[in-house]
Amino acid sequence: MRTTDGKSALDDLMDAYGQYCAYLAMRIERATGSPTVDHFVPKERDWRLVYEWSSYRLSAGCVNGAKGRRNVVDPFKVGGGWFELDLDTFYVKRGPSAPASEHARIDETLTILNLRQCIAQRGDFITRYREKTIDLPHLQTYAPFIASEFRRQGRIHPGDA
Repeated sequence: MRTTDGKSALDDLMDAYGQYCAYLAMRIERATGSPTVDHFVPKERDWRLVYEWSSYRLSAGCVNGAKGRRNVVDPFKVGGGWFELDLDTFYVKRGPSAPASEHARIDETLTILNLRQCIAQRGDFITRYREKTIDLPHLQTYAPFIASEFRRQGRIHPGDA
């Protein structure tokens, strides 16, 4: 298992994750975003994992700050259809394929995915796509979950693949 200090791991995580927040599936810009190292297993729960790479997740600062010691779903273990996006309200909700055994953790995760600023960011992407100021490849690059939800719901612009 690779061990390192969380702060020194940030650049490595940005590279490894392609700059995407593990929870939001939105790109975090190096200069203007607020990338942080999330200790998926909180330090208070198991201090031995503080320097373990396997416990690190790249996270937007607002999400990491709100996560705290919540018992959320590990982004590495999320299955298809566990989450879906309401393209009209911009809220993420539990998907129909979410296993009952994960409902409580998914619901805890939704509390951080639906922070005011996260909803606003999704709304900005969705509005810009609808107004055709960005295209589907741009949306795929900066907000792949949103792009996948447009595809899944059959709401992409004619000509977009």
